[in-house]
This record gives sequence, structure tokens and C-alpha cells, in this order.
Amino acid sequence: MDTRRLRYFVEIVDAGSLTRAASRLGVAQPALSQQLGIIEEAVGVMLLTRTPRGVVPTEAGQLFYARAQLILRLSHSIREEVRHLEQHPIDTVSIGIPFSTSHLVSVPLFEAVRSEHLASACAS
Repeated sequence: MDTRRLRYFVEIVDAGSLTRAASRLGVAQPALSQQLGIIEEAVGVMLLTRTPRGVVPTEAGQLFYARAQLILRLSHSIREEVRHLEQHPIDTVSIGIPFSTSHLVSVPLFEAVRSEHLASACAS
């Protein structure tokens, strides 16, 4: 099940109505109703009770709603964490320097790496 359908379901429950949810999501109400049908068919149970005033989640719908919210939060979190990692890589670097030249190379090298790292951290 894709996150778009989960988002639709959460919005339907939050709005309490397919019509209000469709308006908020910017989709046609029949299309949203069709997506709800696909979700209910996939899980094999009715998730919402239709009433004259709108929709109310069934017991299964309440569980589905809670889990859908969790999945959507995790999906958002994953995207944010990956973007952050791309901008701020974290890794271990090992450098091998012959002992005979280490005193000449190591300090300038470490200072250059530190300076570059601080410059890139301040830029973002």
C-alpha cells in the first residue's frame, strides 16, 4: 500500500467526510471514494462507517488510522534524515602516512580537513 493512499485515509478520518477530505486534498470525491474502496479491499475489512453526517472509523479503522499516521511520520522522517545525511555526511576516515613523513604532513593535513569541515558545516 502506497503512502498516498494512507495519506488519503488519514485525511478522510481527520475531515470526517469524504467530500471535505476530497476538497482538502484537491481530488474528486468519486476518485477518493474509489481509493478508499481499494484500501478496504486490500485489508479485507470495512474501515469506515458511512453516516448521514459523514464517516466514522470502525474499530479496525481506528487501528488502521493510527498505523497509517505512524507510517506517514516515518516516511517523512526517512526523507528528512536521508537529505540531511546527503548534506552532512558522517563517516570514518583512515589515513596512512609513513612515519618518516608524518611529522611534516599530518598537522597541515588535519588542519586543512578540519578547516574544510567547519566551512562546509557553517555553509549549511
